[in-house]
Amino acid sequence: MVLMALAGLLLLISSLVIFGVATARRPELPRLAGIGLAVSVVLFALIGFLLDNWVQTVASALMLASSVWIVIALSREPGSVSDARI
Repeated sequence: MVLMALAGLLLLISSLVIFGVATARRPELPRLAGIGLAVSVVLFALIGFLLDNWVQTVASALMLASSVWIVIALSREPGSVSDARI
């Protein structure tokens, strides 16, 4: 069971770090939100798993704030899906 949890954590970390780096490299998206997402998932999954203390709470708050910032930035983009005329 521990091996499955570690495999899941590895997949979670790698996917969100890749998404955070991709967000930080896009010029129309906030760079700090991408960096915050990439850092927060490492803090949440890796360090929070090892230490099991308040780090997970802080990291999840940073992850939530970064995700909401990305969503707000995407919703304000002209020509988004909601603005498209079909």
